[in-house]
Amino acid sequence: SKDMLSIPTPSDVAATHLEVINALSFFSTVLNHMVARAEDPIATLALLKTYNQSEQYIQSTFKVLVAHYREKLFSAI
Repeated sequence: SKDMLSIPTPSDVAATHLEVINALSFFSTVLNHMVARAEDPIATLALLKTYNQSEQYIQSTFKVLVAHYREKLFSAI
């Protein structure tokens, strides 16, 4: 996350960039918890739901970021 925070970001996309960082951090945390609890089937089952949610969070934030840059690209043409 620290490395991603140091990436120069245009001000009009800074909030979305931060959302992407948060989504990736959340996903990473879920994966770490899944590895730490691999021997516990109940925790694994509960974490799978959270894993799906974190994956959707990543997809939705990247979708917003892609739409922003796509709009910028085509408005420049």
